[in-house]
Amino acid sequence: MEPVERWVHANGIRFHLLQWGEGAATALLVHATGFCALTWAPVAQRLAQHGWRVLAPDLRGHGLTDKAVGPDLRWSLLAQDLASLMEALDLTDAFLVGHSRGGGVVLLACPLIAGRVRAMALVEPSAVMRSNSPQVNTSLAEQARRRRAVFPSREEAFHAYKGRGAFQRWPDESVWLYLKGGFEERDDGSVALLCTPETEARFYQAPMDVDREKAFRSITWPVLVVRGTESDRFRFDMPAFQQFLQLVQGPVRTVAVPGADHFVPMEQPEVLAHLILEFFQEVKAGGAIPR
Repeated sequence: MEPVERWVHANGIRFHLLQWGEGAATALLVHATGFCALTWAPVAQRLAQHGWRVLAPDLRGHGLTDKAVGPDLRWSLLAQDLASLMEALDLTDAFLVGHSRGGGVVLLACPLIAGRVRAMALVEPSAVMRSNSPQVNTSLAEQARRRRAVFPSREEAFHAYKGRGAFQRWPDESVWLYLKGGFEERDDGSVALLCTPETEARFYQAPMDVDREKAFRSITWPVLVVRGTESDRFRFDMPAFQQFLQLVQGPVRTVAVPGADHFVPMEQPEVLAHLILEFFQEVKAGGAIPR
């Protein structure tokens, strides 16, 4: 199932979105820093096959959405982007899915979108691990700036990524989807990252300027939180997540995916899609979601 491209103006910029399916219920999927809407394809296709309309935007500065101009990539701006996008799409009773930074943006936007959300599924949401302080992730920013931005071809980029670093557990299909949606072809046949190393670094350097506790307290709907058992970034026993559980007003379910790292949507899309479908169907049916 190939997605349909859509373009939407929201919060002063033009967003590129992909859509799978025409179902009555809508799932909005938000990707991580440095990635793109197309990396959701294996998950989105499975949701659409079960009767969902699935939308996935390229975040500001990513994919084909307008580039990130100027130094302003603060968390509150990304939360405003999501709220404005949902308003432009006239989404109500929506089901949200977010991975890493995407999950963090979903969480921090909650006070702005509370009237539009039915439930959410989050994969290692980064905002849980950040504090209400101007701290930045200098290490990841430095790594981003060292990334290679241009390759002679997508094939060479594939061989450079396959089985290495963050891509260690990714199946070939997921790597190719990233190369298709996250790179642009240049006149000389080479390909270049659409989210440039400098832009990615600026995302990591953006200070936390949203009151996380206030945002978490605004959540009154069911939440699914997923982590990979091999991930060293996110654990259910870490103090920050335990605080999150105390603040959230709605029921929270936690699931660990065996053998997955931080990149569950790309590493095990079938497993994640099953978890999301099961959880969202239970919410739609009005079933009890135990904490």
